[in-house]
Amino acid sequence: MIKEAIVSTPPPPTCHCTFGLSLILLAASLCQAQGFSPSGAAWPQMHFSPAHTGFNPSETVLNPKTVGHLVRDWTLTTGGVINGGVAEANGLVYFGNQAFTFYAVEAATGAVKWQFTTAGYVYTSPAVVDGLVYVSSAGYYFADLYALNAQTGAQVWDFHISNTAGYLTDPVVAGGIVYVAAATSGSQLYAVNARSGAMIWTRSLPRFVEHAPALSDNVLYAGSFDGNLYALNAATGAVDWTFAAGGNVVGIYGPAVADGTVYVSGASGKSNTLYALSSKTKRVLWRFTVVNNRTIGFTDPVVAYGTVYINGGDGGQGIAAYALDANNGKMLWKHSLTCCVFDTAAVADGVLYFSSNETVVALDAASGKKLWQSRSAFDPVVASPTVINGRLFSGSSDSNLYAYHLAPSEKNRSIR
Repeated sequence: MIKEAIVSTPPPPTCHCTFGLSLILLAASLCQAQGFSPSGAAWPQMHFSPAHTGFNPSETVLNPKTVGHLVRDWTLTTGGVINGGVAEANGLVYFGNQAFTFYAVEAATGAVKWQFTTAGYVYTSPAVVDGLVYVSSAGYYFADLYALNAQTGAQVWDFHISNTAGYLTDPVVAGGIVYVAAATSGSQLYAVNARSGAMIWTRSLPRFVEHAPALSDNVLYAGSFDGNLYALNAATGAVDWTFAAGGNVVGIYGPAVADGTVYVSGASGKSNTLYALSSKTKRVLWRFTVVNNRTIGFTDPVVAYGTVYINGGDGGQGIAAYALDANNGKMLWKHSLTCCVFDTAAVADGVLYFSSNETVVALDAASGKKLWQSRSAFDPVVASPTVINGRLFSGSSDSNLYAYHLAPSEKNRSIR
């Protein structure tokens, strides 16, 4: 039986790889990493994990009691719009901008350790796994997936894709493989060897895939603008099954996978629906629908504490954040927002974080109560925030990366 909750108010291209000399120097250490786990990475990739739950289980400093004391720590001006999120590993934060530059920066001070010039724009979040950082960049008719030495910025390999529409998704890294999707007349999914940059497989989908796929239990889940969620064998690229979520919102935002359940949103007219699907039976477990007076889709779902968090239309003309029971889709709370939400949220130690217009907002994950909000001193924030080791990082359209930490007087109170 499907459980349903409704909120309503009346009216293939070519590719080639090039390899840097540093690949030889790194070969010995990389060959030891057979499992290719994110060792040493505190926030290793987009939405924290390949399953894209957006949940950081290791944060202990920022919590509902302390997050209200966050203050601006440092600001780095880069000279280019920052659309993607931030990855963190071993005290360094990694991110790129639309000025063809990728950065490694000291998390504690904001000092630039190294820079790398990309061939195209960097719209997405990087991934840092086992000493390499993976970066997607794109130009008007090409795209590049780079592997760089995480400590030095030296190029290890470049997976170049031609004949594209100028977009490459965030890299998803697991099991020694990097997964990305490139825009073509439809979309082309690629699985690339994480150590060598050699293509393992490629798969065409009929329409554009804008957000990165999610990976769980050797299944890659990709949402397409044809309204379908595709479940592919991660080892071969073969399509195992599809689910018709409706409309094109399924292509705008990506899926998340937790505890054997796949969460993905779709749309039909002004009706937006989040689906919970069993990864084993492929059946709909429940759905949550909001009917708006204008078309406002749900952002990527975030899953933690048996709860699914999404942002989207509030059933009228506005925007809201929702918390849903992961077991049945019942709404636990709703928090109305003043303006736009551009990307998905992040959850850490009982706090829900997301970008809303020109600010970053922190809510109590259990109640939806607002705990903190950054000052509106910059242009729209379009990337999901990163929360790790008592710090919050957020890029902005004003070309700055902002870092926040607890006020000095509150640091000793961070342990409950």
